[in-house]
Amino acid sequence: MALAAYTDACDLNKGGNKKLWIIAANAVDSNAFGAPTAGVIDTLNSANSFLEIECEIDTIERRESSVVSENHTVQVTHEIEFEIHKTNIIAREALQAILDEPCGVIAIVEDQNGLKFISGYSVAHKGDRGLRVSSGDGTSGKAFSDTNGYTFVLQSVDDSMDLSTTDDPDSPSS
Repeated sequence: MALAAYTDACDLNKGGNKKLWIIAANAVDSNAFGAPTAGVIDTLNSANSFLEIECEIDTIERRESSVVSENHTVQVTHEIEFEIHKTNIIAREALQAILDEPCGVIAIVEDQNGLKFISGYSVAHKGDRGLRVSSGDGTSGKAFSDTNGYTFVLQSVDDSMDLSTTDDPDSPSS
């Protein structure tokens, strides 16, 4: 990749994320797409659909941490943390399905600025380094006024930053 100039634009710069979608990493054709462009989600959605995880407002966080070792190997750790309040059978079954996914998942996170990022997929590794559950906690709370629900962290490690897309996982074209 060639170096490119960066010019700071006067665009929205709100923090936080508003939507999370997932799909099984092994449900995606490993040659489905390369660079981040329009049409990415349509290609991923061709055989299977992304599932929206309806999280509590302001509880989805996408993190990327890059480290370069002594031998100049790049390692990028991707994490997505989200909360689902109100323990119930449907939420439990959805989270169990993520836990049981042998190849991990690919996730799309939409931030508060309308930008979408694809995590758990890279051009070099395709879906072979999907996000897997690194931690999952559920609580009923102790007191009547306590919150109950689940907090999950999905994590993967590869050598590139999350891809971006302008596609909408809710509206694949036919």
